[in-house]
Amino acid sequence: MRCGTAPQSWFGGGPDLDPSGDYDPDAEPWWFACTIDGAEGDPGFTGYTLGWATRDLGWLTVTPDRGTSRDLVKALLQAAD
Repeated sequence: MRCGTAPQSWFGGGPDLDPSGDYDPDAEPWWFACTIDGAEGDPGFTGYTLGWATRDLGWLTVTPDRGTSRDLVKALLQAAD
């Protein structure tokens, strides 16, 4: 299941690179959100990641769960006002 504008990896799971050059940074930001398991060098690790990129700016967060990621985005949007 795809969540975001980034293409899903051919290997399944999370986002992939843009080998065909389809991404247009003037059209929309490229973002993704997904559960990550077995990351951070720990096979027992579980978390939620949210990433965003446009032109030469991007960020990636890893939180314990989807709700924390939503709270983080909400706080960032409020801070921008």
